Amino acid sequence: MSDDTPTGRFDPNAPDPTTPASDSDDTPPDSGDARTRRFDHAGDDAPTEKFTASGAPAGDETPTERFAGPSGRSETQRLPPPQGPQGPRPVLAERTATTSRGPMIAFIVIAAVLLLALALLLYNLATRDPETVPAPAASPEASEVPTPTPTPSEPESEPVPDPTQSEEPVDDQGAAFTTFSPESGTPVSCPDDTSSIPLTFEWTSTGAEAAWIGVGTNDAKAEPFAEVDTSGVFTDISYQCANPSEIYTVTLDDGAGTLTHATVTLERALG
Repeated sequence: MSDDTPTGRFDPNAPDPTTPASDSDDTPPDSGDARTRRFDHAGDDAPTEKFTASGAPAGDETPTERFAGPSGRSETQRLPPPQGPQGPRPVLAERTATTSRGPMIAFIVIAAVLLLALALLLYNLATRDPETVPAPAASPEASEVPTPTPTPSEPESEPVPDPTQSEEPVDDQGAAFTTFSPESGTPVSCPDDTSSIPLTFEWTSTGAEAAWIGVGTNDAKAEPFAEVDTSGVFTDISYQCANPSEIYTVTLDDGAGTLTHATVTLERALG
């Protein structure tokens, strides 16, 4: 207990409570030989009882109440600290209230997310409905597929005019060679490059009305060397050894303006 602990005020004229009264009123006061009565006390550190002093500040220096001890020293007893209107419990109550709001906030957030997801799902379903509508439209196309089935019956009647088609190419083909010689690439033996070597051309044809033979051309009718038979042998022509190669053509005319050409290239062989 500190020495500066506040104590209660007492009347100075009152008798000292630490000095016990004697049995006789004749005992001289304040005498050194005065008889006294011994009291047991708990010591200098005797407990005190705390009380609230008027006008005293509340704090660490808790007010106490003075008691008379047997040793003649004033002793005090600590009183229990006063309980203010505000204590630790309101703080705990605030924490409890704050903690209880957490689950409620989480529940509100989860509910908002679920509502948003539900709204998106409904929107997707609403937008997909128009896309599924065209699917039944494909069914009429399937019904149209069986309708062409009668068409296979029509090709069966086509083989009947096939013979007529075989006859038409004969008219369209006009004149045609059935045989022709010599073949293209046949060498012509020349003793030197100044000689002329006689040649023999032989051919047969069908559907031709006229024929021509030409030298150095692909169209004997346009540049004829001589007019010849539509089928026959022609020997009035020679190979000029001065040329490394030469072109010869026989052209047939079917009488309708359709021309057929047989062209060969003969090559010089010096030897």
